[in-house]
Amino acid sequence: MFATGNIKRQKTREQTRSLDNDNFPGKPHTDTARHTYLYHKDFYSKYSYTTSAMGRIDYKPDASYSHHEDNFYYRYYNSNERLHGRTMEDWMRPSIFIGKAFTPYPGCSPRPWSENPMTLYNMQNMHSLENYKRGIRAMFELCMKMGIKYWSGYDRDLAPEGETSEETQYNYEQVVDLIQEYQQKSGIRPLWIGIDFKNTYKFRNGAVTNPESSIVTYAGYQTKRALDIANKLGAENVMFSASQEGYFNIMNTDITRELKNFHKFLKLMIEHKDRIGYRGQLLMETVYDNRKRFRDEGYKYCYDFSSTLCFLKHYNFERQFKLVVKPGHFSYMANMYGCLGSIDIKHKNLYDVQKAAMTMKMIIENGGISPGGLTFYVPHHKSTFDAKDLAEAFITAVDTYAKALRIAVKFINDIQLNKSIQMRYVSFSSGWGSKFNSSEANLDDCEDQIRKQEPNIMQPPPSRSEHWYAVLTRNMESPFK
Repeated sequence: MFATGNIKRQKTREQTRSLDNDNFPGKPHTDTARHTYLYHKDFYSKYSYTTSAMGRIDYKPDASYSHHEDNFYYRYYNSNERLHGRTMEDWMRPSIFIGKAFTPYPGCSPRPWSENPMTLYNMQNMHSLENYKRGIRAMFELCMKMGIKYWSGYDRDLAPEGETSEETQYNYEQVVDLIQEYQQKSGIRPLWIGIDFKNTYKFRNGAVTNPESSIVTYAGYQTKRALDIANKLGAENVMFSASQEGYFNIMNTDITRELKNFHKFLKLMIEHKDRIGYRGQLLMETVYDNRKRFRDEGYKYCYDFSSTLCFLKHYNFERQFKLVVKPGHFSYMANMYGCLGSIDIKHKNLYDVQKAAMTMKMIIENGGISPGGLTFYVPHHKSTFDAKDLAEAFITAVDTYAKALRIAVKFINDIQLNKSIQMRYVSFSSGWGSKFNSSEANLDDCEDQIRKQEPNIMQPPPSRSEHWYAVLTRNMESPFK
């Protein structure tokens, strides 16, 4: 698929570049602030892209918080340190999400490394192939300085769509070759490549469940391209997003037909994966239940963890696909049902240490999250940002989950906590509880037991949730040495 197409286009020889670019400089510039003037319809706005000295991000557990402008270090993340039998890197498997942060994104301001940030409203220039390449170079540079071995992104985050399929193919070939070059030099590779059906007008009425066969065909072309890219780059996972699959009005919708087409499409995806010899894991992204969005985007077939899992089990896909979920309850349930694939960390979850600690505890008890990992989405807005601030955001997010990992290990090794959990369910260890637990009882036995105990029915025990929230909070404040 990635053979060079016959496109009448003048090819320019790309200059040989090292991995040590200047988007996140290791030495301070002579001018500590660079000001870029962006043209607006009615006025000029000045945005300051401040770049400070930034070399490799080191582990500094004793660093002080005295200087709020110097946050280029890890306080908790030490990639090679072994905790509970594995390195921190193996437990977390952190990856940087390339979309929105590094490559042009619909509705977003230009990035600090754009070819010409002054053309804010010239979308053709903003989404040029060169700007995508610049973003990819910046992403590899930041990964190297942070010591992160993985990145993640959707197919449309890698290269711009052309006016024809040949031009689009050419763009992807150029970018994939660039990524392979950097990948061979740095060892940094994709954790997952996603199939993006969201950021295009074609799939507003669904991608694989669209009522128009030509649209479904285009979705198949895009899926094949993403699988081929993942196979060529050695991505550990390929993620299918079902965010566009659904309907707006049941009056003109044949749900049975659409779900059958959904089923057929995933079978074709699995067949192509086997045909090209791709050995990575297939993932399906869950669309989080946000009722406010339903009024604007209709009703989704896979609108949350439960509906996605039901769909996969109904069509016997649970062995081929695992789920991408957010931290917290959905990740606990995915782990219980054996379908935890990877975890997306966005918005407020980036710096929520309490939720992160419980998520990391679950990952340790599960024995790890491989071949998935933790994907950090920064930024969560569409406005202009500073390269230095972007680096700080990624560093802080990774460090937050490193701190959470240390807290989780303390909890797992806490004898008193483990004993408290066992004591909470001690009534099932003997007597009637033991009989019920061993499946020897029936509902008639339950009735007889209640009649015997009726005068002395035990009051339900307190949940003690307030106490354990306090314990969690205290552990976040305590030192780790």
